[in-house]
Amino acid sequence: MELLMDNQAEPHTRGIAAMALKIAAKKPMYMQLPAELRCAVRENILSALSVRENHIRRQISIAASAVAVVEVNNDSWPEFFSRVGQACYNPAAPNQIDDSTKIAYLTVMQYVCEDVEKLKLVPHSKALFEAIVNNMGVPSGLQVSTEVQEAATNALVPIIVMATELPDHLNVLSIVLDKIEQGQTPELRTAAMQALVRAIEVKYESVYDPVASGIPPLPDQTTVVQRVVQATLKAIAATGQDDMDADAVAMPAIEFWCQAADNEIDSDATNTFLASHCQAVLPVLLNALVANIEDAVDPDEWCVATACTTALSLIARAVGDAVVTWLVKPIVDALTAQGRPVGEVVAAITAIGAVVEDSSTAAVQPLLQPTLPVIVGALSDSPSPTDSVRDAASWCLGRICEHHFDVFSSDNDLNFVMSALYSRLTSEQEKPSVVSNTAWAFSKIGRHFMELTDRDVSLWITPMIKCLLRAAQRPDADQANLGAACFGAIDMLIRAMPEGSPRMGEMMDAVYSELGVIYSAVVSSSDMPQSRTVIYLEGMCNCLRSLATVAPAMMRPKIDQQLVQTVCILANKDQHPDVAEDALYAISAFTDACEDALVPMLLAAQVTTSHGAIDGYQVILADCDPGEEAADLQATAIGVVSDLIRAAPRAMRERVALFVSGVLNMLQSGRISEGALAAAYQALGDVALYLPTVFEPRFAAPLFSSVLETTHKEAKQFERVNQENELGIAGDEVDELIDGAEQVLDSTFVMLRATFLAAKQNAPLNEFLTDQLRSVAAMVSALLAVADNQFVGEEIYKAGVFMIYDWVALVGTRAAALEAQQRKIVDAFVERLHANTQDANSRAKAAATQQLLTKVGAR
Repeated sequence: MELLMDNQAEPHTRGIAAMALKIAAKKPMYMQLPAELRCAVRENILSALSVRENHIRRQISIAASAVAVVEVNNDSWPEFFSRVGQACYNPAAPNQIDDSTKIAYLTVMQYVCEDVEKLKLVPHSKALFEAIVNNMGVPSGLQVSTEVQEAATNALVPIIVMATELPDHLNVLSIVLDKIEQGQTPELRTAAMQALVRAIEVKYESVYDPVASGIPPLPDQTTVVQRVVQATLKAIAATGQDDMDADAVAMPAIEFWCQAADNEIDSDATNTFLASHCQAVLPVLLNALVANIEDAVDPDEWCVATACTTALSLIARAVGDAVVTWLVKPIVDALTAQGRPVGEVVAAITAIGAVVEDSSTAAVQPLLQPTLPVIVGALSDSPSPTDSVRDAASWCLGRICEHHFDVFSSDNDLNFVMSALYSRLTSEQEKPSVVSNTAWAFSKIGRHFMELTDRDVSLWITPMIKCLLRAAQRPDADQANLGAACFGAIDMLIRAMPEGSPRMGEMMDAVYSELGVIYSAVVSSSDMPQSRTVIYLEGMCNCLRSLATVAPAMMRPKIDQQLVQTVCILANKDQHPDVAEDALYAISAFTDACEDALVPMLLAAQVTTSHGAIDGYQVILADCDPGEEAADLQATAIGVVSDLIRAAPRAMRERVALFVSGVLNMLQSGRISEGALAAAYQALGDVALYLPTVFEPRFAAPLFSSVLETTHKEAKQFERVNQENELGIAGDEVDELIDGAEQVLDSTFVMLRATFLAAKQNAPLNEFLTDQLRSVAAMVSALLAVADNQFVGEEIYKAGVFMIYDWVALVGTRAAALEAQQRKIVDAFVERLHANTQDANSRAKAAATQQLLTKVGAR
């Protein structure tokens, strides 16, 4: 903090100090610091915003926002918003605050409003909005520099998202449209376009279609829509002149049309916005695609050309066949006429790939019939087309294979396409991006092979896999996603081999032997780039997983001690952090194939770690506690132990206690990530279900404590979601939060059911549950109260009712000791499912539960 406040310190040093403070503020221990120390941090960080150097001021703004977010979310900086608003706008003397101070505080305001809990912002949104728009020069007549206007415009978006009410005299869309049309700098116009798009998305969907959106139209609806359409199309049309500023303004303008299409795709109502503007927007997008196609060198790089491609695809999905019909003439002309510029050819092929998704076969036939021979021919060696044409052609063929595989109705048609794809895959001089696109096309063919029942596809699969395995070993396999695309296609083709096919053994031997060659090359090479090493090891693990999944009986003899040893080495997160999760998935597949036989091989495996040699099972246990940066690995490792328990309970009997103790320790210490929590409860439920006599009472107490703590946390989250939803400010993250909560609830109910069932065979556990009846009842009722939230689906209700049934069946007449409030919650929960469910089995279960509750006196 001293470095941050030292005006004599080097700017670079102050910037590093700001970043260190940002990192510290995001750590849980920050809020444990003494209140007076945190108060000093708050005051000093705001004072440091007066620094003059722009790049240092930005870093300090980021640090200040990190501190503010955690303080505001914990209700320990109540005056923050008023201080920030007053620091950048003084109604009595609006021009007395210097520009650098305004920009600094507006930037902090932007970052904080993006990250803070929405409910914390709601009471302040109107005042902050006033401060922002005044710094945008509204009302007109205020003298505001362009730089301040830009900072204010950037801060506008998160405020619009949060605001439940805005001043009546201010029309937000008109304000940002004025900046788009009259802004003096491209940076201001870009910020205004971004604000326009976001404002329409979160608050003004009536721009698209007031009838379909159910939102009342704006007072000047027609004028606003016309201005929005004109502003966005004008920005898109201005691209392609090597003008980076024009491209920056155009990108959010293209996003507006993508957003409009997404809105119609997701809507149940009949929308008319896109249909009524297609004739205007399609030529502009197509022309912009042609003008910018040379910039689309990397398909993963978001540029004007890739944005236009995405917009065409989404509009075609939203509007339907009319888009394809309109595009037939310009595209066919570009591909069949002689002497067309390469850019037009590439753009035309790209446009075909963009619009084939969700279009009917009848609509795409006039488009593909004259152009498909040209596209396939572009992949041939003679005459040799440009790299960009082959790039576009290979990607477009993949899209056609994905969405209109039926155009290859005969084996001759398929062979025609396959030959062209083979020629690119086997050419050692071919660009990595073309080979990658070709492999991706093979993966789409493999997916359709999985669904074909009227053709013997096994004849094609092994040659395709061999070709892909050779391509994956190119020296440039780590470029343009080449290696990963090849292994992805191999994985899909392995799964596409028909069950019981006489060619299954040939395919398996070909894959297995080539994987051995690849692994030998990896371990023997001292100079192979790490990126290629990871691709090969991940690909090897995924192929082994697929082989064991598709043909477990044929794979079983190949899963020997040497192979298990190798995969356990790869599962060691300390040595192979990027590969460990894929190796765990392979072990999971081995579990299904080998059952009891796998556990001895895991125990015999010896893996060298920084802590000495451990066996394969200990490697999996170590992956269960990988640290906070590896949540997915943790969930996968816990899931593998679940697989072992289910597949080989006898072999795991003596070894499961160590796992359970480890998981309970992680639950108590908070080392279980949110993503792994459901997996942890599921695994503990598997222990109770498959090894009921091993589930000791000492496990139950910390487990129930964890469940109760998690339930209270979920209840608070749902309460916040309910409030945000009522205020109309719930964001996109709500769906993710609800999905995660449902997974945890479901696994909790399943785990508790297993525990109650285990108690019937486990006298000490039964005795524990008897002694802890009231605390267990409190936990059950708390769970049901959370599951009763409006956002929780019926399937969770079913799991809850089944849990109640097993619990009451276990405790019998003792359930009559339930507290009145608990009885009310349980009763209402069961009755709701009984009344609402359409599933006869669930209704029967709910009715049986009610009868049982009545019988034991709980009602």
